[in-house]
Amino acid sequence: MMRDPRINEVRKPSAVPVAGSFASPPGEHEPLLLTLGDLHGKIGIYGGSFDPPHIAHHACAQTARAGRGLDTVIFMPTAANPFKPGGPVASQHDRIEMLRLMLREDKAMCVSPAQFATGRERYTIDLLEYLRSAVPADARLHLILGSDLLAEFHRWKRFREVPSIAQIIPVNRAGFEPDWRALELTLDAELVAALQPAAVNLAAGDIRSRELRQRIAAGERPVEVPVAVMDYIERQGLYGAGSSR
Repeated sequence: MMRDPRINEVRKPSAVPVAGSFASPPGEHEPLLLTLGDLHGKIGIYGGSFDPPHIAHHACAQTARAGRGLDTVIFMPTAANPFKPGGPVASQHDRIEMLRLMLREDKAMCVSPAQFATGRERYTIDLLEYLRSAVPADARLHLILGSDLLAEFHRWKRFREVPSIAQIIPVNRAGFEPDWRALELTLDAELVAALQPAAVNLAAGDIRSRELRQRIAAGERPVEVPVAVMDYIERQGLYGAGSSR
């Protein structure tokens, strides 16, 4: 779910190099989004490491879309999370390709590589400002993030400005709901009052990517990872797949 990573500065998406393996057969949905100028309506922005992408990621996006009437959800893999040590295990290319495979049958979902246009690190607020300038004027941005992250939202760069650019959609995973009263101490009552009714509830429980990587390295094919994604992981030898055989 959405962290406040220092994300890479973005240029025009068309400037991002794309490997030939990204091409889909004619007539099939191509999740890879290289231009933002044709987006209209309510657009969900969903960032995360997606390392690897799994069914709870997809369910989170679908829940936010259904609950708030979004027209499109854009998955945006991030470079790093400043609140956690280390960075993604899989490369930018591999994570984009895995997301493509997961989303290729969902026409309301796409993945953007725009964050990887340069090596400069930027923050979520910078990405949102870029997106606001890149999409048509009638497009409305919505930021999808796990509600458990609201406890650290006050540490995000210029966090008070985020709602002025994108409406926040907190997603409550199964069995979890924020302590809204406590959040008023770190945010403010007005912001919390706007966040609480915007929240949606996710039926799926918490799935941790680190545990999935460990299981893959041990030779498992976790059912939480879509079959097409798991096949790609094994072909590429990601996360130590095949090393235990």
